[in-house]
Amino acid sequence: MVKIGIINAGHANYHSIINAIKFCGYEYILIDKPVKNDISHLILPGVGDFGTVAKKLRKTKLDKYIMNHIDRKRMFLGICVGFQLMFSESEESKNIKGLNIFDGKIEKLDKYIKIVPNIGWHNVSTRNSKIFDKKSKNTFYFAHSFCLADNRQKNYSSSITLNRKKIITSIEKDNIFGVQFHPEKSAKSGIKLLNNFCSYKI
Repeated sequence: MVKIGIINAGHANYHSIINAIKFCGYEYILIDKPVKNDISHLILPGVGDFGTVAKKLRKTKLDKYIMNHIDRKRMFLGICVGFQLMFSESEESKNIKGLNIFDGKIEKLDKYIKIVPNIGWHNVSTRNSKIFDKKSKNTFYFAHSFCLADNRQKNYSSSITLNRKKIITSIEKDNIFGVQFHPEKSAKSGIKLLNNFCSYKI
């Protein structure tokens, strides 16, 4: 049975994510501490800074809960700061470690573009993806001041080009997915991606 868990780890637009999940027709539970519920799909959203969310996850032991979920081959999706926390570290919060699911450093976006934050809609070209819609144009809403620009990860599935620099916008490997944009704010493209995630099984 599909049951969606949404991690409460700080300031995030949970109402939009909850509404999107409900629209897709799935049950959900908001999680602010480790639970015994048999969650099949787990979402880590994030609005705010890397360090604050990382500290909250560790204080509530949700970091271990997330890693245990992943180790059990259950589906996981990180959104925005939740995506950034999947990596090792961030220039936003020095000396604070991420979840280190993937090796990589989140950098300041103003290294690559003049106007920060990057807010608006961008077309995302995908390849070999399990959750992006292959039949239609994928246009998503972005709002971020930090990014993953180091292409040391070979499993990323999409990128956008800002000022001639490719910024990685999603990553996926086995049961692990992450997106820099906000699917819950991305109209039809976002609903389709969330529905594909929720319906996907390893």
